[in-house]
Amino acid sequence: MVGNAFQGGRWGPEEVSSVFPLVLGEPFEMEVSSDAEHFHVHAQEHKVLQFAHRHRPLAAITRVQVLSDHRLAQVELARRSLSWGDGSY
Repeated sequence: MVGNAFQGGRWGPEEVSSVFPLVLGEPFEMEVSSDAEHFHVHAQEHKVLQFAHRHRPLAAITRVQVLSDHRLAQVELARRSLSWGDGSY
């Protein structure tokens, strides 16, 4: 699992996870959530990656790209209303 951000017309440094709880050919579920500082990626109920936000404000994030060498049966995106407290995000 790799986290990265495209900024200023180029990709930034990759953040690579050492945890990979998936099995080739087996179905899996993955969830990405966010708090004020990080994205949190969980797969099969294991925390796989914690990725620091590189874009501010968070509302500036308009796209999510999923790249895979394997066939994906379903991708679901849900936006939940979040409150950051002081409004600085």
